[in-house]
Amino acid sequence: MSISERHGIDVEHDPVYGRARAWVRPRAKGWPMAEELFATAPARVIDKQDNNFERHWDALVSGSAAQLPLS
Repeated sequence: MSISERHGIDVEHDPVYGRARAWVRPRAKGWPMAEELFATAPARVIDKQDNNFERHWDALVSGSAAQLPLS
């Protein structure tokens, strides 16, 4: 049994590029929005997360999204 099956999460397969995604927190319809997913990726990926990501993510998912800057 796969991890997605154990957690009851559907997996989306991209037939063109062969990638798979499992949405843990689907996209919202409006901004600001938070989304969370597992995706297939190369074995070695450059870390692109900026220094402010954790603070902004926490604000967005904890319900205080109105405090996020627009730029």
